[in-house]
Amino acid sequence: MLNPVGQAISEAMKFSMRLEERRGSIQSFDIRRLESMACPQKGNYLMYLSKEMLVAEICRDFERFDKAAQSFLSQSVSWELAANMSMTALFAFSPDMAKMMARRALDMAPGNGEVISFASDIAWFAGDLPLCTELRKRHERLGEEMDKKLTDQDTRRILEDAGVTEGEYQDLVAGLHALLREHLSGAMRDRVRLHFDTQHHEDGSEGLVLEVLSDMDDERLDALDDAVLEYGSDTGRWGYDLCRITTFLVRDLPQSSAEGAA
Repeated sequence: MLNPVGQAISEAMKFSMRLEERRGSIQSFDIRRLESMACPQKGNYLMYLSKEMLVAEICRDFERFDKAAQSFLSQSVSWELAANMSMTALFAFSPDMAKMMARRALDMAPGNGEVISFASDIAWFAGDLPLCTELRKRHERLGEEMDKKLTDQDTRRILEDAGVTEGEYQDLVAGLHALLREHLSGAMRDRVRLHFDTQHHEDGSEGLVLEVLSDMDDERLDALDDAVLEYGSDTGRWGYDLCRITTFLVRDLPQSSAEGAA
């Protein structure tokens, strides 16, 4: 059972998730409510840091988020809070921070299926295939299956067949998150979802798909599309083989969509 501090932060995180789904209609009073829910006790540093992270993520103030997240990692927290904040970090397009928080939760609750599921999503959207493999094994030891939408085994095979390392793929994904930060800084009302998958063609060829969906206005979506396509086609940076097997897509986000991260 959560203590009063943990309970207050948990309720604030639930409200933050509701705001995530209705970004287009967020108002200043929603932010004030989130602040008061996360930090009702003045002088509690963990509440303060949680408030800073949650508000910064919703407001897409990435510098503020990173500062609070670094301090959060030095605190003694429950596995529940570490796991939940790992998802907040992913929503803030900070895959490395998300993985560190997920690892903290895994270290505290190594056999907890809920934590392993949280961490599996983090690993997938961070492009960390070795961590995906580790977590798949943990699922199996619990007699569970990993989410079928996480096609990490096919991804590893396609990379291996193309002569591309898992580290190179992870760097590519990390760079995509960084690029999204550039285009979304301060854009509180734009919803964004990520969808990573494999594709199999009739001629027998295979590849990877990294898809960004957003409901931002057409002009900004076109600018993001141009930037992502230029990023993904930079053979000088990523090498011919990784660019050849990877397709980047930027599309309009349907109003009913809730799939993927961020």
